[in-house]
Amino acid sequence: MRRILAYWLPVFLWAGVIFLFSSQSSLPHSQDNLLDVIMGKTAHFLEFGILAGLILRAFRSAGSLTPKLLLYSWTLAVLYAVSDEVHQSMVPQRTPSPVDVGIDSIGVVFGLAATWVAGRRSWAFVARLRVRG
Repeated sequence: MRRILAYWLPVFLWAGVIFLFSSQSSLPHSQDNLLDVIMGKTAHFLEFGILAGLILRAFRSAGSLTPKLLLYSWTLAVLYAVSDEVHQSMVPQRTPSPVDVGIDSIGVVFGLAATWVAGRRSWAFVARLRVRG
């Protein structure tokens, strides 16, 4: 049970952070419209990249990394992105955007790739330590 909490609790906490941001009628913004758009889209990209990485980490804790786990992680993160936009449609002064789901989805792919690469490097490092020890 502790192992499940150790891996899945960060996923749910991060999803909660995303939900809280989406619940805000207005978020801080820049006077410069271009900068405001860039910051907002970057936030979407990073939020969902982190979420995807956490999901993959949680799935990975149960076994070896497989294409199926990547697909499950991608699906869960993108479904949450869609649900986030639906949620925003119910918040005053917020509007849902399919463009945001697209940006979230790109962030998901990058988050999964970064987690996979980081995991491979750390696993290789641990394997080298075992061989030397």
